[in-house]
Amino acid sequence: MITLSPISPHSLTIRPIVLPSRSEIVIKADSLHKDIKVNCDGQRSYSFPPPMEIKVRKSDRSLKLIHTSITTYFETLRKKLLWGIDTRYSNKGNKK
Repeated sequence: MITLSPISPHSLTIRPIVLPSRSEIVIKADSLHKDIKVNCDGQRSYSFPPPMEIKVRKSDRSLKLIHTSITTYFETLRKKLLWGIDTRYSNKGNKK
């Protein structure tokens, strides 16, 4: 399956779309004045001259992922989302 997930949706009713794994998503973009910027997985940004077309489909290759049992999913969330930390007092010496 392929999942399309909107980034920063402006409404809570906007949900991911699940498509069959044989699907191909075609994104076409055109601009009269500027290059088109594409951000891949939040890591790299590329510029392309218009018009451009991006095709997204399942790869023929597979990827093996490593999972360590050192931390749980919820421990990771707790750390990244600062659960249980009063951020008002997290700056050393700046207590109000």
